[in-house]
Amino acid sequence: MAATECCCDRRSPIWASRSEPTTIVADLRIEPCRSECDWDTTQQQLNGEPLFACRSCGSEWVPSEAWTPVNADAVVPDVIAQCRQQR
Repeated sequence: MAATECCCDRRSPIWASRSEPTTIVADLRIEPCRSECDWDTTQQQLNGEPLFACRSCGSEWVPSEAWTPVNADAVVPDVIAQCRQQR
């Protein structure tokens, strides 16, 4: 990844558990990247889609976004790759 690229930057081409999912209607949270990306599920939904978040900076992602989050090791997390395959 180039120094100016970030896994959670919308311009980049790579770019609290509950038993029942919670649906949130809002915009995605996008925070400055710390280059320590660690993406995982949140057990919540945003506008009817599963919501994923970076455990480092708190940025969020849903499958309808054009970019795909990657972890700090430049690998797409399995849970996100599986979600992409289902679309």
